[in-house]
Amino acid sequence: MYSLYVQSINDATDEQLLNVLCSVIKDIISKKWVDNKLDSQKEVYYFSIEFLLGRQLKSNLLNLGIENVVRESLKELNIDLDNLINAESDPALGNGGLGRLAACFLDSMASLNISGHGYGIRYKHGLFEQKFINGYQVEVPDNWLTQGGYVWETVRPNKAIVVKFEGNVNLIDKNGRLEVNHTDYLPIMAMPYDIPIIGYGNNSINTLRLFKSEVLSRDFGPLTVNARNSYGSYEDALKYKYYAEE
Repeated sequence: MYSLYVQSINDATDEQLLNVLCSVIKDIISKKWVDNKLDSQKEVYYFSIEFLLGRQLKSNLLNLGIENVVRESLKELNIDLDNLINAESDPALGNGGLGRLAACFLDSMASLNISGHGYGIRYKHGLFEQKFINGYQVEVPDNWLTQGGYVWETVRPNKAIVVKFEGNVNLIDKNGRLEVNHTDYLPIMAMPYDIPIIGYGNNSINTLRLFKSEVLSRDFGPLTVNARNSYGSYEDALKYKYYAEE
């Protein structure tokens, strides 16, 4: 609590206590999580446009077998675990059956000790929130990240990649092999955020990797030789930022 928020437990909100508790749990699983990534066995990769995970705190405590221990420890500090469970935001990464099915597949693979990982999109404003107005469905943004980043995610800037939009593509024949030359493209950085998927009653921890679109980092300079100059002026830079992140 002191290292994250520089205040005492008595002054903390449920959201702050939740973040501290989740940080402790991530410390507990971190080594197992890294070891799973280094496993050389064959792996399954599940691609989906949505993953309807739901709140993770209660299920993670249950899967790790530490719910009762954590509940009793918090009780000694006059903290109700159920209040922290209810304070967790529901990640707006899916809306219906497709997203729930994808999340269940990830849960099942981890619990069966199958090395299986999910790949999708980290929606800044949610996939969308459904409302009914005058009898019609209306889609609106779901601002699930308004309080900062998602408590269970870990950003991986060293795994970011460049995605090339627009531009011109030419196929060049070099000694009987076709090579692709992509020029005048608009580079967008795909930044990965990893979420642990913890198996029930075992040491299996798989990964859901979600990619967020961001403006290009200077670290990718050598890759942008043929890219369109997106920083010609301040106005151009703002347009590029809006295009990349929205």
